[in-house]
Amino acid sequence: MLSPDFVREYLLAHLSGTLPPRPAATPIPADKDAHPKVLALDCNMWIALSRSHYERPDATREAKTALDAIRTAIASGRLVVAFTLANAVETAAVQDGARRERLARFIVDLSNNHGLAAPTLVRSLEARAAVAAHLGEGEPAPVRPRTIGVGLRALFGDASSAEVQAARALVKRTMGSADVLAGLMESPRATVEFLVEGMRADDAVQYDRQREARATQLIQASRETDARMPERERRRANLANMWDHASTEPVRDALREAGSDAGVFKVWLDEGDHLFDFWDAVPTMHVLSVLEGRASTNPQRRIAANDLRDVEFYQVAIPYANVLATEKHWASIIKHTKLDARFGTRIVKDLADLPDALRAEGCL
Repeated sequence: MLSPDFVREYLLAHLSGTLPPRPAATPIPADKDAHPKVLALDCNMWIALSRSHYERPDATREAKTALDAIRTAIASGRLVVAFTLANAVETAAVQDGARRERLARFIVDLSNNHGLAAPTLVRSLEARAAVAAHLGEGEPAPVRPRTIGVGLRALFGDASSAEVQAARALVKRTMGSADVLAGLMESPRATVEFLVEGMRADDAVQYDRQREARATQLIQASRETDARMPERERRRANLANMWDHASTEPVRDALREAGSDAGVFKVWLDEGDHLFDFWDAVPTMHVLSVLEGRASTNPQRRIAANDLRDVEFYQVAIPYANVLATEKHWASIIKHTKLDARFGTRIVKDLADLPDALRAEGCL
């Protein structure tokens, strides 16, 4: 969580008029063929690029070339680099405090504080669009332009996350201004603070570890059974089981808001191929079910907590980024499952290939 000292310091700067101007998000088009394009990076790529930025002895020539290309593309207005909640989690996991802060500052600087919304927030937007389409309520508003914003507000929106709640309470006691809160949540300094310290609160870390441990146990336990099922039936079973899971709550919320009976919808969902048709129209759920289904086919490779974070990252990065730079293991899986082709996303598994990928996207 953001520290009270940091929030108070921000408020004092606001009162004294010494705050820099509020940052503005670069508008992202609904059409992925239009510019600016979006680049998403897994944490290993961020680390490699940061070594080049800080001229570390272990920096590679490929990373320097890639970083130069990224900066050129950003300066041209044809590229936006966006960090993700998964990047924040991985940054917080860096044990050395000075190294963690260097990485956080580099991420915020290179991205110009642009972030991709957390999977739960994106799924809520997608669910409303999918339900509106299902009920024939006209053309829903495009989701993609709303998946990218500035700072912590990009990650969490205006929802009741712990970060927003804590900052709101302190701001209300001090100034009572919603506009000040919005400025705080979009502040680059707040993002750095969150990456460096906010994700490392003992209770948050403990909860995350417990959640990941439970999830990995459940996935590992189901693998032996799932691996014997045909792929389509495995996906059907996984999607059917997700109805009562927290990840599908946005769909039930959207149905309630539309005055539609969730029970009637569930009956329809279980008929024929409706299960596939509907969930495939919710991109984050499609990516989740495909990648989890793929993971179930290899019982020899145990699921790790990092795998769960990776899947959370891909749920948003694959559908909404134009270029995704990630490790070879996941790049191979994404290509094998044709998720890259489905969403028109260029997958890069080596920084040496990133300049060519940006050139192919018309960013250079």
